[in-house]
Amino acid sequence: DLVNVLIFFTLFLSLFLRIIWLENIPGINADEAWYGIIALNIINGDFSQLVTPSGNLLNPFYILPVIVLHILFAPSFLLLRVASLMSGILLIIFAYFTIKDIQNKKMALVVALMIAILPLNIAYSRFGWDTSQSVLISCVVIYALLKPKWILLVFSTLAAVMIHPTNIGLFIFSLLYIFISKFSKAQYSKEKKVLSILISSIVLLILTTIIYI
Repeated sequence: DLVNVLIFFTLFLSLFLRIIWLENIPGINADEAWYGIIALNIINGDFSQLVTPSGNLLNPFYILPVIVLHILFAPSFLLLRVASLMSGILLIIFAYFTIKDIQNKKMALVVALMIAILPLNIAYSRFGWDTSQSVLISCVVIYALLKPKWILLVFSTLAAVMIHPTNIGLFIFSLLYIFISKFSKAQYSKEKKVLSILISSIVLLILTTIIYI
């Protein structure tokens, strides 16, 4: 019916906007080129640069796919962005199945479509840098909190910090959420989850604003 056609068209359009002219738009920036050089150096046995110019450890979830792609194919701007593209696509799929698990199929579809067409998510699927994976890992952390799945929460939070140090905010967010949830007499009701997320987000926003100021 018409609804299914619109859903298919929306998903197709979001995928098309992520892929079309990926090697040219936007223009390659210095960070993307740097990752390509590091990948080629590692392939050639040079492991002297395992940290970024700002002192952060290389994101293994980004650099490893880039290395594998450069082993299999000739170097190109397109290869620098494939990892980010796949992260953006996995984000849509992961969001759908996790929301379906927590809520229902209709809510999952709405969230997945919103994530698919959000311009910021499309843009980050087209930039070849490690922070493009932050939204995906953030969804994993939030899913682990809501279920709750504590082992998954620990490993996903660690992975988030490995992806980029600024994701340490997810650790603070998780602690706030757990604190608010555990010190409430009610069980994990939907209302408590929503309230915990809202309060945790507000406190986290205040803390990060103070830190950056």
